[in-house]
Amino acid sequence: SRYLCSLWMSGPMTCEEKQLLKRMVPMGFLGYFDMPILSQMEEDQLDALERGGIEEGGTASNDAVVYGETITIGDRLNHSTVTGGAGTNTTRLRARIAIVTTTAKKNSGDDAGKVEQKAENFRIFFHILTKDHALPDLIWNQQTRRELRIAIESELQSIQRETEVRGGVSKIAWNHQQFTVNYPSLRDEVQVGNVYMRLWLQAGDGFIKTWQEPLRLFELLFRRLLCDLDRDTLVTNMCIRCLERLYSIHSSSIGTFSDIMILVRSMALTKNIETQHRLLSMISTLLGVSDDLDKYGKINIPGNAEQLLNAESISQLCQFVAWGHTNSVQVGNLLTSIVGDMKGVTMITDGTDAGPGGREDIPSSTDPNSKPKKSLIDASCPAVWYLAPAGKIPPSPQMVRGPFRISELVALMEEGEVHPHSLVSAAHVEDYAHDDDESGGVKEGHIDTGKWRMLEEIWQLRWQLCTDGNSSGVYGPSDVALMALRSLSRLVDLHKSVDTRGTPYFPIPIAKRLLCGLAKDPSIAGGTGATESSINNAGMVTDTHGSLSVLSQALLCNDPRVIESAAILLRSLMAHNDVACSKFYLTGAFFFACGYTGSNFLDLASLIHDTHLKQHFRSGFAAAADESDLPIKDRSILGNMLPRGVLLMLDNYGVERFTEVFVGNFDTPEVIWNFEMRKHLVEMIRQHLGDFPQRLWQNTTAKYEYCPIPGVAYRRLEKEIFCHNYYLNNLCDE
Repeated sequence: SRYLCSLWMSGPMTCEEKQLLKRMVPMGFLGYFDMPILSQMEEDQLDALERGGIEEGGTASNDAVVYGETITIGDRLNHSTVTGGAGTNTTRLRARIAIVTTTAKKNSGDDAGKVEQKAENFRIFFHILTKDHALPDLIWNQQTRRELRIAIESELQSIQRETEVRGGVSKIAWNHQQFTVNYPSLRDEVQVGNVYMRLWLQAGDGFIKTWQEPLRLFELLFRRLLCDLDRDTLVTNMCIRCLERLYSIHSSSIGTFSDIMILVRSMALTKNIETQHRLLSMISTLLGVSDDLDKYGKINIPGNAEQLLNAESISQLCQFVAWGHTNSVQVGNLLTSIVGDMKGVTMITDGTDAGPGGREDIPSSTDPNSKPKKSLIDASCPAVWYLAPAGKIPPSPQMVRGPFRISELVALMEEGEVHPHSLVSAAHVEDYAHDDDESGGVKEGHIDTGKWRMLEEIWQLRWQLCTDGNSSGVYGPSDVALMALRSLSRLVDLHKSVDTRGTPYFPIPIAKRLLCGLAKDPSIAGGTGATESSINNAGMVTDTHGSLSVLSQALLCNDPRVIESAAILLRSLMAHNDVACSKFYLTGAFFFACGYTGSNFLDLASLIHDTHLKQHFRSGFAAAADESDLPIKDRSILGNMLPRGVLLMLDNYGVERFTEVFVGNFDTPEVIWNFEMRKHLVEMIRQHLGDFPQRLWQNTTAKYEYCPIPGVAYRRLEKEIFCHNYYLNNLCDE
């Protein structure tokens, strides 16, 4: 029967016989036709494996057959002839088939004008049919074989009945063109093209590397993603994972993905946290900055990054960077534990205990506008969000409620008092005085100041309040921020800032202009021009001038990896960018860097080294004087925070030596610095920042308002005399 089937079904893939076969068995079987023809010994080995199963009516062996491997069959061949289930001498039958096949090959070889067709390996094909398979492109087991047999037997019975009704075989023709075998057991498997996505994600890298048409599969997966996005979360996330893995391995074959902006907008619109994280991970893979690329190799396709050089993409990535502030895990080291919680000694607060009119808000139990019970999760954080009903912008002062914490907004959302269209503002709302006289024209209370937005238009609140309650994130806040920072670094590094002579380009690269808030061209800034913010295509607020503050404030995150990546990115942004670098201190970056309690200070030190002497912060005589006439404490933005000896370590010896001193203990003629002095510096900076770091937990994009720090005095240096780069007391001891 196998020989007859091979005769009937041989031919190109476009012939009717092959088309029928495609409708009967899974497509994963057809690839075995192209395997090399087996030798006589290999065919005998397959026969030996199958005699105990198929020919005796049993179940085929589940042992895998390794092509080309020598298998000892020994006492499997106890007889020279084997009788099949119907009493047929199969050995003699196969010998006759071999003679006929050999004769046919000789006759076809005599015909010189005939094009020889490539031999098809039906022997392997039939053997594979007897085995169980769970491959990304083939699922085959006892149940699927049973379903195939039932379908064929049912079709034969219906033909037999119709033949009897019509009175003979000659009066009926089988409609093989529409005969199809369905496999109910595979109905629940998510399939794209010929690929079962569940098994694709479980397959080894070796299998995926041998995939012959990665570009076609990538297109099919992306098409399926667009069809099921936010309709079927399971299928959507599986498609994204398959796309990411396929691109990681076959990026050179697939090339530039021209629809990356669809992923960016889908990431903004989706209400499923897992989908959002999967899309961000895929974008990082397309840019070549994913952690998984260490085992797959570096991806360097500039065409993917070029598509993200716009305000919409960069603003969204910055929002993910800001999301890192919601990480509750602190840096685990001795300095952090000793400094502890400084909330009790904050010198500067943001006045969040004041109501809309600047008065202290004391809710009573009978007040309908009283705030819900504070959650222990963020009870130590300031309340920063004000609420108002949907409608007129700005709302009337009588309708304003607050301030609230995030946990309180969650409670109000669950109670139905807040919905996605409610108005929110993190700014202090003015208490507009009611004026009945309308003859004076438009009053200040009627002007939209831009501070009020619908809740679903604020990135952070949309993610925390308006997402699918059944979804959970794949990555933590720090991991999300890290992927976004690496993606932004890829965009900044895409274009050089200087030519081969070291001369800076003008204008500076687009990525730097957007991230530093220097883009004035509406075509670059996504149509927003020089305005502070706008609504993008996804209906979200796009701030084109707050990105540098967000990146600088990432230095306040609690994850060392995030801080290192933020420092590297900020250093790249400030390089050959005099306009942004001169005002970099206004972001508070130097406070945040010096207040860091971790020991991985090298990248922060590199950032400080490149920028601390380039800040335009001096006024009066110091601003007009030549830099060579001023001591380093007056020239450096760090002059009020660090002793002169430490500053000279940075200026004279470089980054590595400064890092060694800053995180260590030194008492030499050149520098005096120890653990207690660093702890004191961190305490003073935290007092100066007040509750701003806690405020970022509630409003991740809150912008730091710069205020100069008073000079930090160190008790250890009170009796020391520093002269010509040396502490005289230690110098005399030497």
